[in-house]
Parts: sequence; structure tokens; C-alpha cells
Amino acid sequence: MAVLSGLLLLLAPLVGLTGIILFIVRKSKKADRLSNVFRGRYFFAGGFLMFFVGLIGLVAFTDSSELAGSFEEGLDAAETEVENSSEDVTAVEELSNDDLSTENVIESEDTSSKAEIEEENDSLPYAIMFEDHASYASDNQIEMHDKSIDFINENEVLFSEDASAEEIFSDADEVDTRELTKSLSNHYGNHYQINGTVIEIEEEEMPSAILTYIHILDENFNSITAILYKEAEGVFENDDITLTGTPLGAYSFENVSGGHTNAIFFAATHAEHYEVEIE
Repeated sequence: MAVLSGLLLLLAPLVGLTGIILFIVRKSKKADRLSNVFRGRYFFAGGFLMFFVGLIGLVAFTDSSELAGSFEEGLDAAETEVENSSEDVTAVEELSNDDLSTENVIESEDTSSKAEIEEENDSLPYAIMFEDHASYASDNQIEMHDKSIDFINENEVLFSEDASAEEIFSDADEVDTRELTKSLSNHYGNHYQINGTVIEIEEEEMPSAILTYIHILDENFNSITAILYKEAEGVFENDDITLTGTPLGAYSFENVSGGHTNAIFFAATHAEHYEVEIE
């Protein structure tokens, strides 16, 4: 199309010029003059028409080229957009996979952390367990002294089932509970044995040990309450027993008569029957 339009544009001036020459050149005969005039007009008109047609063809070709170029640019833009969309989808999928992997890692870490916490709770130091249970049993009236904590941490074997009764009794000194009620702060961190009658006893099985709560009343009618992290074999209410342990603090609790009973709380190491000597 472009070649044809170019040829028309090139031939148009030649044809037009031929028409002008024929129009100007006249022969002697009138008929020949008239013929040259008409021929010149025809050639001139043909040249003008050829020029006009060629110009229109060239413009049309240019517009077509521009349209084709625009169409190709549009196709290129569409392909680019599709590629970008594919890349975005891939990026989103990768991000989603990363998020899932991160969630799996976090969930795995959370599960591991929970398992570690549970394992730690099953094997807490005795000092922490005594502190928690003493605070709960005394309605937050007892705050363990550093001497008591140090003694428990340094002698954990005495509070476990690994220690024998002989070993425990050989380490515990006899004490008058009246000395404890008079100046308990002077007795923190010491290991004592006390005789008394069981007023109340309860056992509860925990994941790491058996928790035994004991309340005894000694010969001076002083109340001693204790937590023992082992079973008190053969010990029941109204039994006369020897209780060994270290004092943690003093507190009071409401009794069945509506009044309050003062008591000393012990971290117990052992509890067993003793024979009362009848005089």
C-alpha cells in the first residue's frame, strides 16, 4: 500500500506536467489545437487525481501503521500485565507458604514451650511448691523467709521419698512448740520433730508427688499444720504421730466454733506413729 501510494505521488507531477505541456503546445490546425487542449486538461486532471489518491493512500497507510503499532503496544502491555499478575500470584503463594511455615514453626514452638512448662511444673523445686501451697492454705498470710527457702533448697532429699525415716529423724531436733509460738523468727531454717494428735489429714495425688495435708494438736494445745509431699502411711485422724519438718510461718484460720485458731505452718519431711508412754 505504501509503495503504490508513493508511485502515485511520483507519477502525478509527471502526468500533470504532461497535461500542461499539451495545453500550451498548439499545432497549426484548429482540430489539433483543440485536441491538445483537451488532452492537456485530461492529463492535468489525471495528474491531480493521481496525486490526491496517492496522498490519501499514504495517509491511510500511516494511520494503519500507527494503529498497528498501537495494537502491538497494547498487546505488549497486556502481556506485561499478565506476567506481572503471574508474578504477583506467585509472590502471594510464596508469602502464604511462608506464613504457613511460620505458623507451623510458631505452633511447634508453642507446643514445645507448653511441654517444657508442663515438665517444669512436674519437677518444680520443693521451695516453690511449699511457697505456693503455704500461701494458698493460709489465705496469703504466710510469706516464706529466706532461711526457710535456703534450708529446703539445700535439703531437698529430706522432702523426697528417697530419704529414710532414720535419716530424717537423725537430722531433726526436738522442740517445744511454745518456743515456736513465742519467737518463731528465731527458728526459721531449722529442722524439728513435734509430737501431736491428728485433727485432720487429707491426701491428694499430683503429677509429680502425693500431697498430704496434716493438722495436729500437741500436748500444749498448739496447732501445727503441714504439707508433706509424700504419703503418710498408716496415719489417720486421732492418731498420735511424730511430725518432722521446718517452720514456714504463723497464721490463723476460722474454726468450727466461729472463732479463729492460731497455727504454725510446717514444710514436713516425715510423719509416722509414735508410741505414747503411759506412766
